[in-house]
Amino acid sequence: MGLTRLPDLVPERWTSGLERAERAVAAADRCGDPNLRASNRICLSWSMLSRGDLEGARRLVDESLAIAVDDAAPMSEWAARSNASNFHIYDGDLEQAAKENDGALEFGLEIGAVDAESWWAAASAQVGVVRDGDIGDPDLIGRMADEFSGAPVWRVAQATALASRQRFTECRDLIDRYDLDDLESVPKDAFWLAHANNLARVARDLNDAPMARRVLPFVEPYADVAVHYCIGFNGPVRQVLAYLRATAGDLEGGIADNRAALEFSTTRNLAPYEAMYRVELAELLVRRGSDVDIGEAGSLISEALPDIDRMGMVGWRTRATQLVDQLG
Repeated sequence: MGLTRLPDLVPERWTSGLERAERAVAAADRCGDPNLRASNRICLSWSMLSRGDLEGARRLVDESLAIAVDDAAPMSEWAARSNASNFHIYDGDLEQAAKENDGALEFGLEIGAVDAESWWAAASAQVGVVRDGDIGDPDLIGRMADEFSGAPVWRVAQATALASRQRFTECRDLIDRYDLDDLESVPKDAFWLAHANNLARVARDLNDAPMARRVLPFVEPYADVAVHYCIGFNGPVRQVLAYLRATAGDLEGGIADNRAALEFSTTRNLAPYEAMYRVELAELLVRRGSDVDIGEAGSLISEALPDIDRMGMVGWRTRATQLVDQLG
């Protein structure tokens, strides 16, 4: 029951998905099977991530890991460890997140988990976004896309990596070859919003207003929920909308959505996301360019820099410094 309700992570079915995941946990607890008890808690944690309930998700993953270590098969322990490493990202401990993610990969390979590298690469991409401002190596991500061809989100992640490294021609060729911006044809599965999230970043980095306009109506209905990648949290949809609106030419709407994403992160104590969204909001305000905007942008950067330095977010330090130089 836990794994078969993955399609219910699509936003319009989240209510039924949550209810089914809760029933799956209760049924597993009644039957007492430790593998079911551990794995169904992981599935329920994904529903919690979808709603931005990171503390609820953390509690379930901690429970899953404790059950798995005590009683369950090694595969259950690997799944729990792979999920648990991500919470260090949300706390801003990127070194520990990377260390535990590497440990989960080593353990997964030892026990023969066939998608251990895929889960490791997904979590590594999250570390990369927060630490480096970059989703990762396009060649590694391309290899994941080749190996897991049934999950288009890996291919659009490859496009994101190419765009972030200004390999724009390769990025556009990839989009055209696989019709990555045709969201009508993207499976409405657990990764659908993660696909849209990556595509929004591509449109922003390419400064492709027509692409942003095409993607925007698909994402707008989900403005008040969160993007997750099953084994990790990608932030509020509001920030995805900020990228799309600003790229499409609606700078005012982009700023409003960026503010909402920052508030989302602040209320959940997501320090690295707060820092990232402060920098990105400052960039949009500088684009708008009033004296008030410039003053606020400077304040946002001043607020973000101590956390950026404390958490070792080197890529964001570079972006923030460039903006400070621009402000003079």
